[in-house]
Amino acid sequence: MIEYRVEDVVGWRAIFDQDPVGREQHGVTRHCIYQDSKDPNPIMPSLELPSAEEAKTFRKALEPVWAVSGAGQAWVLEQAAAATK
Repeated sequence: MIEYRVEDVVGWRAIFDQDPVGREQHGVTRHCIYQDSKDPNPIMPSLELPSAEEAKTFRKALEPVWAVSGAGQAWVLEQAAAATK
């Protein structure tokens, strides 16, 4: 997951959709974008990759655009539990 704080959500999304870093080439198999229900400017995309190592490699590939993208923190998380009701 990557935390972003952006001023122009539409512009950010247009760049995200263009995929300038190449998510698929880096192993991303699925992504979801989360936004605050009251303030659309905090954005948290969740990117799924086959392994934590591939996620760490992809995070490293993002470093050249980190400062200009509005990115704050990034986490490499592994699923610890799940439930469906």
